Order: sequence, then structure tokens, then C-alpha cells
Amino acid sequence: MLAKDKIRPNRLKDLMINDNGFAFDPRSGSTYNLSPTGLDVVGWLKQGLDRDSIVERLTDKYEVAENSARDDLQSFLSALRKYALIDDSPSMSR
Repeated sequence: MLAKDKIRPNRLKDLMINDNGFAFDPRSGSTYNLSPTGLDVVGWLKQGLDRDSIVERLTDKYEVAENSARDDLQSFLSALRKYALIDDSPSMSR
């Protein structure tokens, strides 16, 4: 099970995101394209939800198995960390 600690969204909060999932980072000038699911996850992260809450929302909204939602979320969070858009403690890594 993943930790319930909150993920610190760092620069994620600064992203300018339109309804189509196009995101612009004004600090770096980088742009990103988010899928509808990614757009939801980023919104939930900005709200301060923890991993378990996000997994619960993913399973409810997209009708996927919990293990699949956890794995997909972990992959997405890894990508956000790679671009330094989020930060979390080492104890939250799998």
C-alpha cells in the first residue's frame, strides 16, 4: 500500500492548464500535454489529495481495478518527478 502522506506539488501549482490538457510552465517555458486522466490527477494533486484518495477517485471515475490505478498513478507521479513538478519523500516511493 502506498503512503498516505501528501505529495508536495511544487511547480505543479504554477502550471497554466487549459481544458484540453495543454499545460505551460511559466518558470521554465516548458509545455506538456495531459490526457483527460492526467488532467484529473493534476487537479487532485493541486487540491492536496494523497495517493490513496487519488486511487479511489480513479477507480470510481474510470472504473478500473485498484491495482491498475495504483500502478498507473505511480508511473504518472514518476514522470512528474522527472520534470521536477512534484516532490515527495523517499518513504513514499515503491
